[in-house]
Amino acid sequence: MKSNKLYILYVISNLIRGLNKALENDLKKTTSSHGLTLPQFYLLSIIYYKNGATLSEVSEYGNWHLSTVMDLIRRTEKKGLTRKELDGNDARTKRVYITEEGKELFNSLKDANDEYKFLETILQNESSESIEKKINSLYDMNKVLNQDRLVGYVRETANVLKV
Repeated sequence: MKSNKLYILYVISNLIRGLNKALENDLKKTTSSHGLTLPQFYLLSIIYYKNGATLSEVSEYGNWHLSTVMDLIRRTEKKGLTRKELDGNDARTKRVYITEEGKELFNSLKDANDEYKFLETILQNESSESIEKKINSLYDMNKVLNQDRLVGYVRETANVLKV
């Protein structure tokens, strides 16, 4: 039997898009109340866990074009949340660091658990095992479709948050 690839692509892409929209709307409410855009929050989360990452690494982990990374860093530098430095070993390489002010802001966002209504709804209706299975399915799909390095980065940084 011939599989209907368009059907599979259509269903998966629309369901993931719907989930992403709900998650990002929830997160956007919290980040904006702390004076950040969603991309600025994602940037802070990357360098919070990978402090001193190169611009290319930030681009890869954030799934952004390098010009977007440069703009995000410029804006967060103006807010005093990040700083950019030349690599001591290679003058062509720039690294980005989170400042103390950036760490404090990110930590306040990590502690804003009661503000995430989307997750609250899921946690009330799903067992921990069921949620973990779904997360592992997302890891598996991303490992096939994206770089292993991205999946490795997400696993590594997520383990810091796991309670």
